[in-house]
Amino acid sequence: MTAKKRGRLRHRVPLGIAAFIAATGTPNAAENLPALGIDPRLLGLDIPAAAPQPQTSPATTPTTESVPAIPLTAPAAVPLSKPAAKPQPAPNNTPISATQSTPAPSAAPAVALPPRQTSSNTGSNTSNSTSSDAPATAATGAVAASTATPASASNESESGFTPDGKFNKVPHDPNAKSPVYLTADKVQGANDGAIVATGSVELQQDDQKLTADKVIYWQLDDEAEADGNVVLTQPGARMSGPKARVSIEDNEGYFMQPDYMVRNETSIKPPQNQYTQLSRPLHPSMLDVTAAQHVVTTGTGHAERLDMEGEGQYHLKNATYSTCPADSQDWFTKVSDLKLDYDREVGEGRNASLWFKGVPILYAPSMSFPLDNQRKSGLLSPTFAVNSTLGVQYFQPWYWNIAPNMDATITSRTMTKRGEQFLGEFRYLDYNYSGVSNIEYLPHDSVVDKTRYAFSVLHNQNFGQGFSGTLNLAGVSDPTYFTDLSTKLANIAQVNLLRQAALNYNASWWSSSLVLEKYQTLQIPGQAAVTVPYASLPRLTLTAARPDLPGGMAFNLQSQFVNFSNPSAVQGQRLVVYPQLSLPYQTSSFYVTPKIGVSATTYSLSNQPAGTPSSLSRTLPIVSVDSGMTFERDLQWGDKNLTQTLEPRLYYLYVPYRDQSQIPIFDTALADLNFTQIFSDNRYVGYDRIGDANQITAAVSSRLIDSDTGVELIRGMIGQ
Repeated sequence: MTAKKRGRLRHRVPLGIAAFIAATGTPNAAENLPALGIDPRLLGLDIPAAAPQPQTSPATTPTTESVPAIPLTAPAAVPLSKPAAKPQPAPNNTPISATQSTPAPSAAPAVALPPRQTSSNTGSNTSNSTSSDAPATAATGAVAASTATPASASNESESGFTPDGKFNKVPHDPNAKSPVYLTADKVQGANDGAIVATGSVELQQDDQKLTADKVIYWQLDDEAEADGNVVLTQPGARMSGPKARVSIEDNEGYFMQPDYMVRNETSIKPPQNQYTQLSRPLHPSMLDVTAAQHVVTTGTGHAERLDMEGEGQYHLKNATYSTCPADSQDWFTKVSDLKLDYDREVGEGRNASLWFKGVPILYAPSMSFPLDNQRKSGLLSPTFAVNSTLGVQYFQPWYWNIAPNMDATITSRTMTKRGEQFLGEFRYLDYNYSGVSNIEYLPHDSVVDKTRYAFSVLHNQNFGQGFSGTLNLAGVSDPTYFTDLSTKLANIAQVNLLRQAALNYNASWWSSSLVLEKYQTLQIPGQAAVTVPYASLPRLTLTAARPDLPGGMAFNLQSQFVNFSNPSAVQGQRLVVYPQLSLPYQTSSFYVTPKIGVSATTYSLSNQPAGTPSSLSRTLPIVSVDSGMTFERDLQWGDKNLTQTLEPRLYYLYVPYRDQSQIPIFDTALADLNFTQIFSDNRYVGYDRIGDANQITAAVSSRLIDSDTGVELIRGMIGQ
């Protein structure tokens, strides 16, 4: 296995089913384990006189019973790390044996394998090298724990111990690997670098942990082979299976028949100096683009084999992949060869099939998908349909991710009875503008033998300095386009397609707008004729509101000028001016608002019936008094603190009667009855009719409000 030294697995955002936080053990877990007895000759220390060292033939392997063991007050920490070059083996193959039969208490032994430092080691009685990377110390090293055995002066710097038995801090080696901690029911090994651990094995390095029933760890190669209930946890990833061989630090190796989870976290930031360095407030439509978005995606599944090929690189054979929650994996993909590349945030697979509720619904010889939940150009899922007038339909959309704030979807629609149609949608969003455009184009309709099309454009523009504008256009090639080609009920029901352009200005206390508006009316043959709406070319509106006049008075103005155009009906201009003056009085429990206004309307008309004047006017005073009270009480509903209100309201309205029979109706109709309309000063919507009134509206409403959040939960009203 080649070590690529990619380092830690980064916190990335893969697609996934189960939202799983990878378990990471503490690197100092061995410090919490009971004491352990270890053969002192394996530690590179001098043996005290009270415990003479027996002579042993080089070919004889000593046991822990033949040599006194040094009782350790802390777990044995045997530093092992991967040296730069593999050293030659020591003359004697001295094993390390740490089992529950040693003088230590009956508990799982802990072996710490920290990074090695380079220094002279002339005093060690177990090494044949001048470096502490010699095979004997590589397999056993120096114990990072206090001991009753004093070290010699020469051994003090060589072994890392001070005369009082404490471990001496060695200068940091930036090229040294992180320590490896090993705990198990039984640990055996030799100074050739192989350590065998069995029974509840845990191998931990930094924030990565490998657990299994049995682990063989090769120190020199920094590799571990695990069997039985193997689980590898890393930041953002977890793999479990019956067998694995891995290099933990290099993120390399393989798993057999694993269940896997990879969690990818991505923070998406707006382009620098484009949105973040603005000196003025952002347009509300830009909030979702300019704000940094934190995206978390979790991919889970099962594979016949999983190869780790470095940081963020996974290669799976005969695997499943899904981003659904673990408890409801309705959608998943089966792939014979799957590559997850979290450097490029792309997943690629061959021989893939999409499954829903255990049923395959789509096959693809190759596929590519994003792992960070971001948009990606490519083919989308096709759609099939059958229609009596269109035949069999096949929709194949293609998505184009043009820019972070711009995209398009182009769809090919094949209809067996009418031909090939092309549909496109273009969306864009920026600081000063946003919009969406759609176009449908059928080069040749086989049934009617002609070219057909439809389009719609919606654009919003912020010009700055209080000016803004909108453009809303829609149209079709012929009146029966929707009834012949559309399968959406909302489109088929359309008979008037709006075409509108507007320019608006907003100041501190007044606003105005200029609107050009007309419609395309679809007169479908064989059906009842549709009334053509009036075109407003143009419509000018001016409104103003000053609630801060002397004496507590408030002023409000509504005014409008419209030029109505309709070739088959009465046409003309209408000017409306409706100033209002009110004197609101309000306390914490009740309010009274008397108001008086005058609605003045003039008409200049053409195409009038014979005997009807071309100029008309109407002036009406409108007087109203609005009053109400509010009562509150506290309620307890389960664990919620609520406030219930009781709000009686009286509204008096007086509008004198005027004969309006000669005034044409351009844009006026009766208003729907609702909470707001019941207290309105006109029962009509529009200015062509003003209803007379001399009446009192009495009503009472009640609300339930969450006392902690202020959210209104429910409201009811009754009145007449």
